[in-house]
Amino acid sequence: MRSLIFLSLILILGSSPRTFAQTGFFCGYNPVNEKDPFKENLCQFFGALPDQEATKVVEAILGKIGVKNSIKIVPCLKIKNCYAWFYNDPKHPGQYILYDPVFLEKIKNTAAADWGAKCVLAHEVAHILFGHTFESQGSNPDFELAADKWSGYALYKLGAPEKSILDGVINYAEDKPSLTHPPRSERQKAVIQGYQEAQQEYRATTSQLSANIMEQARKKYESAITTPDLHARVVKLSEAITLNPKYSAAYYARADAYNNMDSTDAALREVNKAIEFNVNDANYYYLKSGILKNKGQSPAAIRSIETAISLNPGLMQYRIMHALLRINNKEYDQCIKICNEVLQSDKGNEDGYFYRGQSYLALSKFPVAIEDFSKAISFRPNHFLYYRSRGRCYSETGNYTAALADYKKSLLLNPSDAETKKLIESVNKKLSDELTKTRGYVNDVTLDPNVTRNNLYGMEITTDFNVQNMKGINGKAVAYFYFEDGTPLVTSIDRYRTAAGELSSSTDFRPGYHPADFKALKIFLPYNILILPQGSIRLKYQVCIFSYKNNVPVELCRSEFKRFTLNVQYE
Repeated sequence: MRSLIFLSLILILGSSPRTFAQTGFFCGYNPVNEKDPFKENLCQFFGALPDQEATKVVEAILGKIGVKNSIKIVPCLKIKNCYAWFYNDPKHPGQYILYDPVFLEKIKNTAAADWGAKCVLAHEVAHILFGHTFESQGSNPDFELAADKWSGYALYKLGAPEKSILDGVINYAEDKPSLTHPPRSERQKAVIQGYQEAQQEYRATTSQLSANIMEQARKKYESAITTPDLHARVVKLSEAITLNPKYSAAYYARADAYNNMDSTDAALREVNKAIEFNVNDANYYYLKSGILKNKGQSPAAIRSIETAISLNPGLMQYRIMHALLRINNKEYDQCIKICNEVLQSDKGNEDGYFYRGQSYLALSKFPVAIEDFSKAISFRPNHFLYYRSRGRCYSETGNYTAALADYKKSLLLNPSDAETKKLIESVNKKLSDELTKTRGYVNDVTLDPNVTRNNLYGMEITTDFNVQNMKGINGKAVAYFYFEDGTPLVTSIDRYRTAAGELSSSTDFRPGYHPADFKALKIFLPYNILILPQGSIRLKYQVCIFSYKNNVPVELCRSEFKRFTLNVQYE
C-alpha cells in the first residue's frame, strides 16, 4: 500500500497546473457546514500566515510515507469546517487545506491527545493524495470513505492508540448520510479498516526484520561460544545482545565468561539478566549458585541451587553442587544427607563419596572419611584432592607414614599445589618428632596383696611397661588408688600423697638404653598408712608412667584400671 500512495503523491503534487475552475473541488469534513468559501467571500487567505501546529501534523503524516510536504495549510475563519482544495491560479497555484481554527479547536477540546484533530487533517491530506481535488464535481461518499480509511492508516503510523482513532468521526461526523458523505457508522468502519491494515503491514514487516535480526544474533552467539579467548568471547556476545537485547542464552554465556575471568560482580549481573528473560532454565540458577559461591555468599548460593534442583530434580550435578555449598556453609550433616541420596541413585558417583568424606573429616569421623576417600580414589585414581584429603585423615589419626604417602601422590598429580607441599613439611616434622619423642606403653599390671618389705606389711604392684627415647632420663611409675566409685583414697603421709592429698605410691627408674622394657617394676604400698573402714572394701588402682626430662614431669602412658577387694580388720 505504501508504494501506491507514494506514486499517487508524485503524480499529484509534482504535476504542473491544470485548467480547472478557480474554486474547483472542495471537501468539507462535515457536510452540514459545507460552504464554498470563495462564493461567500469567507476566506481571504493569501495574506494569512500558515498555522505552524497544523503544518507540523501534515508534515508528520507525509513524513511517515517518505514524502516532503508541499501542501499549504491556511486558516479560514467562519467556515466551521476543514477543506482539501486545489487552487489553479497562476499567482498562487497548488494544493491547500483550509481550516477553521474554531472548528479544529473544538475537535481538540473533545478528543484525547488531539487525535481527533489529526484525524481530520489526515482525512483532508488523503483527498489530495488520491487526486480528489482535481475533480470538478465535488466529493462523494466513495471519496469520503477512501479518505477516512487512509486517515486510519495514517493515525497508526503516527502512533495513535486504537481507542482514540475514532475521536474525529465520533465527535464531528454526522450520523445520517448525505449526497456527499456516508453515515458515521460507515466512516467508523473505514477508519478502523485503515488502522488495522497499517497494523498488519507493520507486523509483517517487523516480523521479517525481527527474524533477520534474530538470525544475525544467533550467528554471533554461536561464533562467540566457540571462541577460546574469553575477552574476545565477551565482545562477540555483546554484539549478539545488541542485536537481541532479550537473548537470555547470550547473557548466560557472557556471565560464564566473566565468572571464568574472576569478574564475579559482572558475572552475577549477567546471569540475573539471563534469568530475567528466561526464569525456567535450571542451568542459569546453577551458574548463579557457582558465582555466589565464588563471592562467598553461601546462603544465597544454596537458595539458587535449590531452585535449579526444583526445575530439574534428576540432574546429579546440581545435587553435588548443593552438597558442596552445604560444606562451605559448615552444614556437614546436611551434606552427608544429600550425598547419601546421590549415592543411593548413583553408586558410582565419585563426588558423592568425596564430599561426604569431607564432611566426615570436618566432624572428626576419620575412619569413615578414609573409607569414602578411598572409594572416590577407586573411581578416579588421578585426582590429587582425593589423596590429599585422605592424607589429612591419616595424619589426624597419627598414621604419618600413610599420610606422607598420600601427600606425595597428591603432589605428583599436581606439582604446583602449595598446600600439599606445606602438608608434606608438616608430616615430615611429625615423623621426625616421633623418632625422637619420649613415649611409653603399659603392657600389664598385677597386684599381690600379701607382701612384706623392710618389715612393713602391704601390697605390691608389678608393672610391665616399655619406654622409648628415655636413655639417661629419670622416670617414675606411680600407682593411684580409688574407691570403686572413683573417689580417691587419701592420706596424711607425705611420702604417699599427691599435692592434693590423694593416696599414691611410686618407684623411680632410669633407662640405660632405648627402647627399654621393664617387665616387673615393683611399687609397694604399706597397709599401715591406709585410712579405711573395717570390712570388705572394693577398690581400684591405676599406674601412670612419667618422664622427668629437665625435672618436668611428662605423662607417657597409663594402665587400665584394675579392681580388687581389700578385707580390713582392726585389733
